[in-house]
Amino acid sequence: MGKIRDAYGNELRLDAEEAENTLFGVQPTSRSSVRGAYELVYGATSLGFDSGDMEGPQYAEGELERYYTRARRTGDSALQTAVFHVAIERGVDSVRDRYLASDKEKARNWERYVQARALKDNFEDAHANFERTVAGVGVLRPPEEL
Repeated sequence: MGKIRDAYGNELRLDAEEAENTLFGVQPTSRSSVRGAYELVYGATSLGFDSGDMEGPQYAEGELERYYTRARRTGDSALQTAVFHVAIERGVDSVRDRYLASDKEKARNWERYVQARALKDNFEDAHANFERTVAGVGVLRPPEEL
């Protein structure tokens, strides 16, 4: 039973990793532009996010909003992508959602990513696994061919 659990856990981890790579993926021709924009945005917001005071994160979120608005207004897709990536990493849902509303493919990728991460995290949560086992819910059984 341990082999099956390990194999399934590995499958979930690989699925989550693939979903993350798809979500954060950038076209090869745009990578250097997105990388540069990311460094700009991350540098402009990291002090606020990491400051430890109450106003820091609010300031940083405002900066992300400002950069995103500027990117949309100027049509700077590399900056939009960079702001989106920082928003995901820092948990700024308002900016993330504005970006996702403008890109249906990224929205689908986001949903896949969230679902894959939830499955993986839930599977790796020992307490939740114990509760499911005690309750007899979701107990893994070997496939018939094994």
